[in-house]
Amino acid sequence: MPDAAKNFEDTQTRELPDIMAPRHMPEKTAKAFNNLGLIHVQQDNMQDAKTCFERAIALDPKHAGAWNNLGNILQRQNKYGEAIDCYRNSVASNPMYVRAFFNLSQTLSQSGEHQEARKHLQRVLELDPQHSEARAAIEKH
Repeated sequence: MPDAAKNFEDTQTRELPDIMAPRHMPEKTAKAFNNLGLIHVQQDNMQDAKTCFERAIALDPKHAGAWNNLGNILQRQNKYGEAIDCYRNSVASNPMYVRAFFNLSQTLSQSGEHQEARKHLQRVLELDPQHSEARAAIEKH
């Protein structure tokens, strides 16, 4: 067997490090897990998406997008309290994140907390005065 082939086989039998483990830049790894989670959402694979978002958050607890996306999964599962917590973490991490404020308002409304939902809708309109969904929702309240 040529040396090159022998070396190739040897590398295949050794235990390889976890390529998904964070190394020097956990925020980039967190972004990758968030993006992978979005791919799973597009494929309607919500359990794997949830796992990816949770891993992104574990790597970067201030990842507003991952918090928002995990909230979306939980909201779809009618786990409103958990979803609200995720959206709160998202807007705490990024106070300019319009979509997370909107999602928070909608989930609060679904759970019967209409006054607080309206407060967050107003915040959406402060950040984005043209936000048509927030305008329509605020007219309903």
